[in-house]
Amino acid sequence: MYILLMDDDTVQEIVPDEDPVFPGIPIEERYAPDFVARLIRVPGGTQVEQGWSYDRTEQTFSPPPEPDPTLDLDDTPTAEEGYTTADMMRALLGQ
Repeated sequence: MYILLMDDDTVQEIVPDEDPVFPGIPIEERYAPDFVARLIRVPGGTQVEQGWSYDRTEQTFSPPPEPDPTLDLDDTPTAEEGYTTADMMRALLGQ
């Protein structure tokens, strides 16, 4: 299978070797060359999901960290209260 990573090494897409919609068609013929060049080949059966992190040094995947349980979203302003998205992001970031 193949993995497409985002810039921060988070798994964006998982692309199978064989696609049932295109049986027998290799990945190089299913996708554009510039897309295929961005993919990382990993062995079939590798445990990985979208949103997981990739460690380039160890060449391993790991689930994202658990959310911070101390973050109280009940105190976050909402659009219904008349706040903008920027206001809400500043509140989440403590700014």
